[in-house]
Amino acid sequence: MKTKKIISNSKYLAPRYWGTWLFILTSYLIAYLPLRIQFIVGGLFGKLLSTNKKLFHVVKTNITACFPELGPIEYNPIIKKYFINQSIDLFETLTIWCRNGYKIVDNQVEVTGLNYLQDALKQNKGIILLASHFGNVDMGAMLMANIGEKNNLFKFSATYREQPNLVFNSFMTRGREQYFNNLIPVNNIRRIAKELRHKKIIWYAPDMNVSKKNAIFIPFLGVQASTTTAISRLAKMTDSIVIPYAHYRSTDKHQYRVEIFPALTNFPSDNIVTDTLKTNKLLEELVTTDPDRYWWILKRFKTRPAGEKSFY
Repeated sequence: MKTKKIISNSKYLAPRYWGTWLFILTSYLIAYLPLRIQFIVGGLFGKLLSTNKKLFHVVKTNITACFPELGPIEYNPIIKKYFINQSIDLFETLTIWCRNGYKIVDNQVEVTGLNYLQDALKQNKGIILLASHFGNVDMGAMLMANIGEKNNLFKFSATYREQPNLVFNSFMTRGREQYFNNLIPVNNIRRIAKELRHKKIIWYAPDMNVSKKNAIFIPFLGVQASTTTAISRLAKMTDSIVIPYAHYRSTDKHQYRVEIFPALTNFPSDNIVTDTLKTNKLLEELVTTDPDRYWWILKRFKTRPAGEKSFY
């Protein structure tokens, strides 16, 4: 949905959306700041965010549950770095929504493991790009889309969660759809499966709290987490290949590295629990290496097994 179309629709101009429009205007102003300034302002904004008691509580609760061996001396620096990273991620996201992200990262991306994806493409099957909320989710997806286009290899569709705020949802989807074939609501399994059966590529980040059917409780860093089984089910029903990947940002400037991992072997198996544990294990390895890069702000453990008290 284009901006002019949003404005022409009176329901998008209702008073309850005025704050959202102010946020969008501010987003465009931020997007055109020099990247060096974005890093500085993002870091300061992160320090400010860390003073929010509700946000701090969620982040601290998640980190201390997943790393119970850490005391305040160890986990406080992680929390501090997390908020700074998260704020810089926010500024990056707004920038690539409001501008052409390909031009911003041009010649600043190092890629390893591209051969694994090239080998998968030769098999003429659907491919699930297994992503996660490690690092900047939107930047990671955009970087992968840029790699596919720059090497004339592929273009893919991405899943997303629709937002209840209509104006923000339109702003978000407009910013994202410039990089992908399609944006597909993550709960539209039928449409996702259809693309995979047609030998297309789907980007999917499964590491969010799931409270409905087709989820199981399995440990994530030692904490029982309600986890979607969609990756295993989709791979099985469409005979698709699962390729994990991750991305990293340098700490001092806007340079990036994308690491593509080998396709999952013996996947899917006949055991959906084993499959889901395998995908969770991959994420655990990323998080334990760089714990301040994960999205601890997500209420990953919101849904609890029967009888357990609320986590947050």
